Amino acid sequence: MKLLGRLFDFYLDSNIHVALSVVALLWITSFYLDIPMNAKLNCFVFFATVSAYFFIRYVSTRFKYYLPLQHNHRCLLIFAVICSGAGLWCSLSLYWSPSLFLVLALLFLFTAAYVLPVLPSNGNLRDFGLLKIILVALVWAGVTVILPIINAQLDFSWDMGIEVLQRFILIVVLMLPFEVRDMKYDPPGLKTFPRRFGLGKTRMFGLGFVAFFFFLTFFKDTPGEYEPMTKGILSVFLTFLLCTMKRGQGKYFATFWVEAVPIFWGTFLWALAN
Repeated sequence: MKLLGRLFDFYLDSNIHVALSVVALLWITSFYLDIPMNAKLNCFVFFATVSAYFFIRYVSTRFKYYLPLQHNHRCLLIFAVICSGAGLWCSLSLYWSPSLFLVLALLFLFTAAYVLPVLPSNGNLRDFGLLKIILVALVWAGVTVILPIINAQLDFSWDMGIEVLQRFILIVVLMLPFEVRDMKYDPPGLKTFPRRFGLGKTRMFGLGFVAFFFFLTFFKDTPGEYEPMTKGILSVFLTFLLCTMKRGQGKYFATFWVEAVPIFWGTFLWALAN
């Protein structure tokens, strides 16, 4: 059992879990917008996500506070370096159109500004509570919706714009349990949404966004197959997560269950389609 527990913790700590969630969202985008799946792009995004999240979660914090990497973090570093190499290899097989290069460059800059000291006060955009959520949601929406559209060399449409907005809203909602969990770890000066407005208003804000997310589906000209039903079920599940989130969360509530939402969503959609 201890070995299984260690393997499960490595699965989470190595960011494989969050990378699979990103790939699940790529597949969902392809299904709803009828875009051909691109295995090369999916592999590139998977490995890039593992590497980027390792830098965000471990390296940047230790650089900021001059902390040495612990032994288990060194193992994660080796894994992240391997994934970086694999991501670079996958990138060589992509068709690098000017628009794809521009989108990836912007996403890279947003990610870098999130963790690197780009402000005069030696701070980063992560230190701004509300801006942090917006920045993360923009990057996830860009990677999981805009990137496959650009890679497929398609003209942007109204339905694609709705999908981008829905994806942005989804990520904002999914970040709220993390914001609530981190209230006891964040410095007092970090004005996150729960710190500004409290747990109750944060929950109500999230529920309002969930309702907006669902009803946006009916503004599409041609919703994808099973889209209203599956997004309706997803909205019910998001409502459950928001109603059960609390300050004293279980160890895996956010890091596994919340981050697994795209995986569950994609699996359910795949089961319906097959």
